[in-house]
Amino acid sequence: MRKITTMLLAVLFCSTAFAQVTLPDNAVVKDYAIKFKKSSFVEAILTTRIAFTDNKAYLDVESKNVWVEGDWDGRQIRFASKQPLGNTNFRFFMAATFEATDIVDGESKQTSYKFTAIDSLVLKLDEAGTKFVTDDNVGMVISEAKDVSPLNVVDKFIQPSWIVVDDVAAVPQDPVINKCDAYNESWGYGWLNFTMPAFDVKGNLLKFSNYYYNLYFDDDPNPYEFTTDVYKRIDENMTNVPYDFDDDDDFNYIFTGVHGVAFYIADLDRIGVQTVYMGGGEENRSNIVWYEFTPAGITTAETAAPAKEVYYDITGKRVSQPQNGLYIKQTINADGSKKAVKVMK
Repeated sequence: MRKITTMLLAVLFCSTAFAQVTLPDNAVVKDYAIKFKKSSFVEAILTTRIAFTDNKAYLDVESKNVWVEGDWDGRQIRFASKQPLGNTNFRFFMAATFEATDIVDGESKQTSYKFTAIDSLVLKLDEAGTKFVTDDNVGMVISEAKDVSPLNVVDKFIQPSWIVVDDVAAVPQDPVINKCDAYNESWGYGWLNFTMPAFDVKGNLLKFSNYYYNLYFDDDPNPYEFTTDVYKRIDENMTNVPYDFDDDDDFNYIFTGVHGVAFYIADLDRIGVQTVYMGGGEENRSNIVWYEFTPAGITTAETAAPAKEVYYDITGKRVSQPQNGLYIKQTINADGSKKAVKVMK
């Protein structure tokens, strides 16, 4: 009898711990951008969604179709803390107040946060009806337990606000090329790093699901087509690369709008990037921003290829954007050798 009781309790625990929120059929889903601080010195913007019924609202916390449920009265939403995220009992939605301490050491600037868990996160609709805001000292936290101790916090959204992003025509700003490594025979590829601004030329926030980029090589007037025979992890050939596309290999994207792309063309004179926005029934493009290769700037064959770093959480799941918490960092060198160490973000 004791064994049967224990088994029943285990089944009950698992069914409760792994319960996840599903959207009702009548929910109306709207696109939002969440604007928040990573520290006192770094702001970030991500796309997300909020769905509504008459008296309930649902938040896609990490933009991964993983929802938490809240009460909606037409002016504010109240999301209770300690809701599991997805079908795992290792990640929880938490609301917290915080105390921030800025740490400045020369050029190094960071912010340390001390969190105190609270019962719920309240999103208040502004008078214009275009933005949800929280109290100034409140943050949204993703934790590996139903508390907000430093070892359990894996991601944080400080002073978040959710902004409605309408499907309207807009002209995107020019991209910014941060760095470009020329094609190198010993690597087998070249690497371009650039930033796509989150706002249009008038300063309005862009809807990321309508936002793309093109690459150009030398004097070819046509955007480059990425094909499945060269880019092995894409499902179909594409010219327009979505803003948040990341295949953990040839295409990288991080939350600050920074992108990385591998290219496999040697002996280039220049490489160009253009942002493309498709909204309001229009397609608008930025200027093409060029990186010019010079003899002094071309990487030689003897230069070691940069090591690639891959992160996994403590459950062994690969993550493309490690935030606060404990991770396994695997370094993959150009010769194929690997090294794994535990790191705290």
